[in-house]
Amino acid sequence: MLSTVGYFGPTGRAPDELMMARAVALTEEAAMSESPMDPSLAHPLGERPPPATLRPVAELTPPEPRRHASAWRRLRTAPAVLGAGVLLLLAGGFMANSAQTNGGSVRVSQVSFPTATGEMMTGLLYVPSTATAKHPAPGVVTIEGYINTVDTMDGFSIEMARRGAVVLDANQTGQGGSAGVTGTTAFGGPPALAYLNSLPMVRHNDVGLIGHSMGGWASVLAAATYPTDYRSIALISSSVSTPVYEPVPGTPTFPRNVAVIEATNSEFSTLMWAVPKGTDIPTSSRLQAMFGTKSTVVPGHVYGSVAAGTGRVLYLDSDIHPGLTMNPTAIQQAVSWMQHTLVGTGSLPASNQIWLLDEVGCFLGLLGTLLILFGAGGTLLRTRFFSSVARRRPENRSPKGISWWIGALLLAGIGPLTFFWFQTWGQKQFAAGPIFPETITTGIVVWALGGAFIGVALFLLRHFFGTRQGTAAAALVPASPAGVAEISPQIGPQGRSVQPAMAAADVPSGSWRGVQRNAFASYGIAEPEGRVVDWVNIGKSFLLALSSVVAAYAAVFFFEWAWSSDVRIWVLNIRPVSTGYLPVFLSYVWPFFIYFLVVSTIIFGQLRPRVTTLGRFMGSITGILVVGYVALIGVEYGGLWATGQLTTVTQPLLAIVAFQFVPLFLIVGSVLSYFFWKTGRIWTGVFVSTMLVTAMVVVNTALAARPW
Repeated sequence: MLSTVGYFGPTGRAPDELMMARAVALTEEAAMSESPMDPSLAHPLGERPPPATLRPVAELTPPEPRRHASAWRRLRTAPAVLGAGVLLLLAGGFMANSAQTNGGSVRVSQVSFPTATGEMMTGLLYVPSTATAKHPAPGVVTIEGYINTVDTMDGFSIEMARRGAVVLDANQTGQGGSAGVTGTTAFGGPPALAYLNSLPMVRHNDVGLIGHSMGGWASVLAAATYPTDYRSIALISSSVSTPVYEPVPGTPTFPRNVAVIEATNSEFSTLMWAVPKGTDIPTSSRLQAMFGTKSTVVPGHVYGSVAAGTGRVLYLDSDIHPGLTMNPTAIQQAVSWMQHTLVGTGSLPASNQIWLLDEVGCFLGLLGTLLILFGAGGTLLRTRFFSSVARRRPENRSPKGISWWIGALLLAGIGPLTFFWFQTWGQKQFAAGPIFPETITTGIVVWALGGAFIGVALFLLRHFFGTRQGTAAAALVPASPAGVAEISPQIGPQGRSVQPAMAAADVPSGSWRGVQRNAFASYGIAEPEGRVVDWVNIGKSFLLALSSVVAAYAAVFFFEWAWSSDVRIWVLNIRPVSTGYLPVFLSYVWPFFIYFLVVSTIIFGQLRPRVTTLGRFMGSITGILVVGYVALIGVEYGGLWATGQLTTVTQPLLAIVAFQFVPLFLIVGSVLSYFFWKTGRIWTGVFVSTMLVTAMVVVNTALAARPW
C-alpha cells in the first residue's frame, strides 16, 4: 500500500491513476500561480532521499509550465496600471473643472465662514467674471441633504453660475468638513445666507435658496431667520416641515416665492408632506396650507404673485428622492424658477446644461484613483522590500458544485437580509457620543459585526466538519518523514481524492492538529512552513496596504486641490480626510477590520473560485459580494415603482443608503481579490479595505455628537 499513498516502490512505478492525479494537480496549481513562489516551497518534498527503495513523487511530475508573458512584460503591468490611473485622474479633473468654471468664465474656490457660535462652515464659492463690486450679481445658496456633501448640488450650482449668479454651495453643519453637529445652527442655513449677503459682488437681498432634502429645511430656517435677506426658495424633495425645529409652518406668505420640486416616487413623502406616496403630494394638507388653497394643488400652475413674494409652484418629476439631484428636468425647473424670481440672472435657457460633464469627469477621477491604488500596490510588490509579501497561493479547498453555490448564496444573502434590522438596532442601542459620534456609521458597524458573527458561526461549522472528514481520511495516509511536506493531492479509500496535508515537519500530516493547521494555511491566514502566523509578513502586508492607500489618497487630495472637487459616482465618493476626522476614524476602524477579516477568510478559504485568470477571479468575488445588494434594491424599489411605497416602508433612509453599497462592494471585492491573487494571503486586501472603507464612511457621514 505504501506505493499508492505517496512513494514509488523499488521498480519506480505506480498506478496510472495516481500519477495522472498528481501531475494534473501540480500543473494546475503552477498555472494558477501568478505571484512569485516562496523559496521555501520551491522544492516541496525537500531534499531527495538516498537512492534506495523509495523515490519522491515530485521527481516524475511535469515541470511548471512557462509563463505566457515574459518577466519584463509582467514587470511593466503594474506601472502601466499606475500610469493609466494618473492619466484618467488628470483627464477627469480637466473635464470636471471645465464644466465647473464654464470654460474659465467662473472662478471656483473653497471657502470657510463662521456660524453664530464661532464654528467654521465650509463650501464652494462660484463667482462669474461678470460679478464685481461695481456690478454686483444675484446670489444663490445651495445646500445638500443629510450625509451628503457640496458636490451633491453641483448641477444646480454650475447652472446658476453660468447664468451670472454668485453661488455659495455650502456644507451643512457636522458634515462635509463643516464643524459642529448635524442640526445645530439651524443646519447651517442662516450662516450661509448671511455670508453670501456679506460679499461685495452680491446684490444684497437678491438671493435665492436651493436646498435638497434636509438642505431644504436649512433653507427654510435661513428664510425664517433673515426674512428680508432672500427673494425665493426651491425645495428639492423637501418641505417646510423641519422636525428638529418644529413648528416652522408654511403659509401663503412664508416662505417667499417657493418652488416645490418633488419626486413621484419619493421615499420621504410621509416625512416631508404627511402623505403615504409621492403621487399624493398634491393632496397634502401641509402643501395646500402653504399654497393658500383647500383643493388639490395643480402641478406646474403658479399660485399667488411673484412680484408680491407669494408665488408658489409645484413640480412632480418621475424619479426618487436622491435622484432629483441628478435629474436634468429638476435642475431645469429650479434654474427656471430662480431666473423668474431673481433680478439680473442671465437669459440662457434653463434647458441648456453642461453639469453632466462634471459628473463624468469626477467619475473618471474615481476610476483613476482606484487604478492608482492597484497600480501602486502591484508596483510596490516588485520592490525588494515588499517582494517577500508575494507568495504562492495556497491550495484551494473550497467545495465544488451545489455545496459551493449554497455557500455563495449564504454569504451573498446574510448582509442584505440583516441590513435593516442590525442597523436599526445598533442605532437605538448605541446613542451617538464621543466614542461613536456618527449615528449612521454606528449602525453600519453594528450591522457589519452582526454579519461577521453569523459568518463566523457558519464558517466554523464548515471548517470543523470539513477538517474532521479530512482527519479521518488523512489517518489512512502515513505521516511524511521529517522535513517532507506533501502539497499534492493524495488518493484515499475507493480512489477518492484527499486534500493535501501541508503540515509542518513537527506536526504529523494525519493528525487533527496537522489538518487544522493545513486548513488555516489554505485560507490564506497561516503559513504552511512551520509557523501558524508569520507576523513579519503581516507587518509588511500592512505597510504595503498603507502605502497603496496613501497613494490613492494623494490622488484624492490633488484632485480637490487642483479642481475643488471630489472623485465620485453619484452617491458614493472618496473625499480627503482632515485631521479632525482622525479620532472618528480610530473609533470605527477596528469593527471594519473584524468584518473584512471574516469576509476574506470565508471567501478565500471556503468559497474561492476555481478560475485561471485574474479578471475572472476578481469578477467572481465581486459578484458574490454585490449581488445581494442589487437584489435588495430591486426588492425595495420594485415595490416602490409598483405601489408607490418601498417594500420596507419604515426604512426610507437606509433604503437610500443601500445604493452606496453596490459601488462600495464593487471596490471592496476588487481590492480583496486583487491582493489575494497577487500575494497569496488575505492580509493586504483586508488592510486596504479596512482603511479605505473606514475613511470613506466616516468622512461622508454626519456627526451626531462631538468626537473625543
